Amino acid sequence: MWSTIARTLRTTIEPTHLSRFEFHKSARRLAESVVLKESTIIKKSKGFSEDEESLIVATINKCTETDFDKYDIKKSELKRLMAYKEKYGKFETFNEILVIQDVPLLIKLCRSILDGGKRRVMIKSTGPSKCTTMPAIDKLTRQSIKTIVGIRIWGNMISWAALDDRELIQWECETYESPPKSNLIPLLNLIISIIDKIPYADAYVMEAEPYAMMSKLKAGAYQYHVQRQQVIATIVSILGTRRLLNASNDSTAIDNRKINNFYTLAPLSSAKRFNLTVANDIMSSESLIKDILEGNIHNKILNFPEITVNSKVIIDYKSYDYKYREQLHSALLITFAFADIIYDDAEPKAGQN
Repeated sequence: MWSTIARTLRTTIEPTHLSRFEFHKSARRLAESVVLKESTIIKKSKGFSEDEESLIVATINKCTETDFDKYDIKKSELKRLMAYKEKYGKFETFNEILVIQDVPLLIKLCRSILDGGKRRVMIKSTGPSKCTTMPAIDKLTRQSIKTIVGIRIWGNMISWAALDDRELIQWECETYESPPKSNLIPLLNLIISIIDKIPYADAYVMEAEPYAMMSKLKAGAYQYHVQRQQVIATIVSILGTRRLLNASNDSTAIDNRKINNFYTLAPLSSAKRFNLTVANDIMSSESLIKDILEGNIHNKILNFPEITVNSKVIIDYKSYDYKYREQLHSALLITFAFADIIYDDAEPKAGQN
């Protein structure tokens, strides 16, 4: 096989200043890249024309190391390419470059040169979009929901915001101390005391956290993740049981024996709904919260339902320390994002029958 590769290099590549060692290294790269046909002729991937090859050679010859930043080439490959140029000077032919670079990687570089630079991934901006829930909510269910409580759990804080018939009537945040890892009972008792303050609602909603592989979490992050799931399970269980106890006395009704008023929004969906995301980062919501408290949110966001804020809620919010406010903001945005879904089509819009 090596004799075949050697003959191919000698017959298809014009003489260069390669040492014996460099020659065999190039042969090995060509073999690993599977660029030899059975006829022992180098296959030019993507079939560059002579004019294209000339443009590629001229571009590589004139580019400095920094000039290559706009082209698709890895740093290790660029280092090898520049080392060759510095030692032997400019490339004379396209085949000469083939010897120095791994062919698959070279094709990416060549394509980016012919395209005028790296391909830019264009992200189409569609603006804010409505959230979706899991499980999905049909129109009849939406019309039956009058009270909504959005809940946010983060760190050792639980915050919630309650809407009753399009009015924000409660907006609070509570903290709890993390108990010893080996004892779950103190944690449950702490959570129960907080849950007593969360009002009854036709629908409770939370926002899922971005997925993280458990195996890749460090010990501290893993413990936090487990504790958060314990808190969520406790809240769902107690609030769900409360609903069952307050449900109709008709014990034969299937719906009265199921916890079916909890909903989940996709990760970051509330921030996306209110146009607070830039890539994977979330911008400050201070300005948005100000609009909400002043009753201007429906004027700032297209087709957003009118929601009023109880004056006592505003007073209570201003009494919170800054470190609690971000948590409060998150709970409110979750609640409002869900309300945006519920109140859509709940009432006929102006001009409609």
